[in-house]
Amino acid sequence: MLKFNCITLLLFFVFNCTNFQDESKSIFENKKTFPLLLGAITYYSDSQFSKYALETIDLSKYAGSWYEIERIPNSFQGELANVRATYSARSDGNITVYNEGTFPSGSSSNIAGVAIPSSLPKAILKVSFFPVFFSDYYVIGLDTTNYSHAMVGGPVPEILWILSRESTLSDSIISTYKTSAKAMGYNTSLLKSYKN
Repeated sequence: MLKFNCITLLLFFVFNCTNFQDESKSIFENKKTFPLLLGAITYYSDSQFSKYALETIDLSKYAGSWYEIERIPNSFQGELANVRATYSARSDGNITVYNEGTFPSGSSSNIAGVAIPSSLPKAILKVSFFPVFFSDYYVIGLDTTNYSHAMVGGPVPEILWILSRESTLSDSIISTYKTSAKAMGYNTSLLKSYKN
């Protein structure tokens, strides 16, 4: 209900601010209002996979660096290899996300973004590397004792990562995560290691 109300209020605001919107264009053509609308939709969207997010997470323990062990190929990472993500707390309560890796050519890549913790008591983050656009990030598996390895899913079956504090992870733990993710509905047959 809260999500519906927030979207309704934003749509009301966008459609009624005639000084902000170019009246000669539809909301979908307007360069100022359309990004706000799309951002609201991506921020407040929900997925069948959100129910698998852990009920609680200690973000102070989750902070730090994580190595990507395997991922389902995605368009935003492409062939990026040797990926490492570092999470650090911000003064506003959100989290800075810093991702780095290397391309097959050997050149390096890095990008910084923000993660906004869910207001619900679940391990859900809204992550954005580009202004306005957010994506769901569900911590669906975790070594809750030492926070030494984790599995993260997205809102669709083709977004999934297995992470570790070290650059390697035992086959047994990887296998356990894959079995769990497959039962949730993720397409684990597509998981792949990107290391060179």
